[in-house]
Amino acid sequence: EIKPVRVRGGHELALAIIDGRVHAFEAYCPHQAWPLKWSEAETGADGTPNLICGLHGWRFCLDTGVTIDPPSMDDLGVYPTRVTDGVVYVGLPGVM
Repeated sequence: EIKPVRVRGGHELALAIIDGRVHAFEAYCPHQAWPLKWSEAETGADGTPNLICGLHGWRFCLDTGVTIDPPSMDDLGVYPTRVTDGVVYVGLPGVM
């Protein structure tokens, strides 16, 4: 399941839990700004966490944001996370 969230300063992100890890990433696909809350998150064949855009099927690595398919397209913004006492903290540039 992918959850859209709004963080301090109004920045919109999305969160997904894959294999027990929380991943934070931009809320909209860099291709055509499709809301990624209507997408799929899964573990890829190579063991990396992937996000598949619900509009055109673009696939992104959630560890790095790199576009897997189609290659050489715009990457997805991803952010480090940590969970402390059930609270998810996201490392945004200039905020954390």
